[in-house]
Amino acid sequence: MKKLIILFSLLLSVQLLIGQNINVKTIFPEQIEKGKEYTVNITINKSDITTFAQYKQKLPEGFSAKKNDSQTAIFSIKKQVVEFRWDNLPTDSIINISYIIIADTLINNFELQGAFSYVVNNQRGATKSAMQKYKLNDVKNIAIPEGKSVKNTVNDKNTETEENIYDFFNKE
Repeated sequence: MKKLIILFSLLLSVQLLIGQNINVKTIFPEQIEKGKEYTVNITINKSDITTFAQYKQKLPEGFSAKKNDSQTAIFSIKKQVVEFRWDNLPTDSIINISYIIIADTLINNFELQGAFSYVVNNQRGATKSAMQKYKLNDVKNIAIPEGKSVKNTVNDKNTETEENIYDFFNKE
């Protein structure tokens, strides 16, 4: 009978975890230029979880970060990992946090992705944000998301082709 109760409790815990609508959306910069600061915005839909949780994101070598808006979280950065940690999550079902990244150097290709992990009924859960892949565009040393074009900062329009990108920067 005791084993049956334990099994039932575990199944109920798993069902509660599956039933949660937990997700994380991270908005990364449209392009990253060496030496400039950019805000990374994170929206966490945590449902009704109020226990321990954390959001982590590994930064590429050559990047640094600093606190922007941590709400009630404890912000830290160690060994290229940005972390927001809560001993107890706020009661609001949606949390908005952000931090600043600075690209001191840019590497050829890199990825940015965050992960939100939490505990419910002594069971660990986690969800990841969509991954943003960047490639280095040698012109002006700017990293842009794969499949995107360099943002034309003069008239705030996107250039369409690689040739347009070179023409734009050569006119300066």
